[in-house]
Amino acid sequence: MGRGPRTSHSLRHYFATRLITSGADPTDVQNALRHSSQRITLETYVRWWPKKDRRRNIISGALRDASAKRKRGPKAPDPR
Repeated sequence: MGRGPRTSHSLRHYFATRLITSGADPTDVQNALRHSSQRITLETYVRWWPKKDRRRNIISGALRDASAKRKRGPKAPDPR
């Protein structure tokens, strides 16, 4: 028969992997999935990004950027 019943969670993963394999930017995938951080998106779906992007350090660079933003914390409001 197949892999079992389809759930909203499996549809969400399907949607994410289709975005990634179609060349979507990690930030766009994060926004589409409404993840609170890019790090969550990248750690969950890193295996789906094309190896050529991983070799060029696109994904590891995005993970480093996301980690740096997390360490800095939220931006202070503009005093203007």
